[in-house]
Amino acid sequence: MFFLKKLLSRFLFPVPLCAELLVLGLLLWSFTKWKKLGRGLVVAGTALLLAFSYPWLPRLALGHLEAQYPPVAEDGGRRAEDGGQGFIMVLGEGFSADTKRPAGARFSDDGLKRIFEGVRLHRWLTNSTLLVSVPGSTVTQDEKERVLGELLLVFGLQTNAVKVCPGAWDTEDEIRWCKNVVGTNRVIIVSSASHLPRAMLLVRKIGLNAVAAPSGFLADTVTHEPFSPDRLFPGSGNLYHSERAMYEYLGLVWEKVRR
Repeated sequence: MFFLKKLLSRFLFPVPLCAELLVLGLLLWSFTKWKKLGRGLVVAGTALLLAFSYPWLPRLALGHLEAQYPPVAEDGGRRAEDGGQGFIMVLGEGFSADTKRPAGARFSDDGLKRIFEGVRLHRWLTNSTLLVSVPGSTVTQDEKERVLGELLLVFGLQTNAVKVCPGAWDTEDEIRWCKNVVGTNRVIIVSSASHLPRAMLLVRKIGLNAVAAPSGFLADTVTHEPFSPDRLFPGSGNLYHSERAMYEYLGLVWEKVRR
């Protein structure tokens, strides 16, 4: 099921989708009698590629996802006292098997942002337990714990208050592992802001008592930069944002269909 979801999402990502439309359109246009259909597919592929390459569409799509859960504010301990939260679960995102890299360089940018937010909340909630998912099927649990421990030492944290989820394949595996660890206790779920709607859907499905804590925002909905000519041209960064948004929307549809 996991690999089927990955395969489907790859074919429906913005760049592959546009490429598929363009290639199919060119083939039909050049080598078959369905030339009108081929021209239509070429136009559609080009239009979609341009739409995904400019900031308006990905900003709107990501902004809708990222606005669903507000950041967790340090409110003088009121949130900690309300419900007695003692667990913080950081969902995994990207981990390199390259042992030549330093600890901080083995985590992806999104993964580091999630860990930073988890550490901030862990410092705020005294005596809390930090749960961190470290992905990667080719790296041993001991290696993951060692690298995470080296990274956390940068923040002055000891690993005696940290537990590693080493073998999760996807978000559902992470949530189920978290449920087994925390039981009925309340836990703060830390993930990228665009990923949290899907993660919290799984939280409700599995019955975990959780609060969402977004990190790694991508959609800059408030900008005061003056106009410059480069805004008239498409950008690869917008394609990445479009890809991220489409992946999460496909994931939401997938989880709702499975229910």
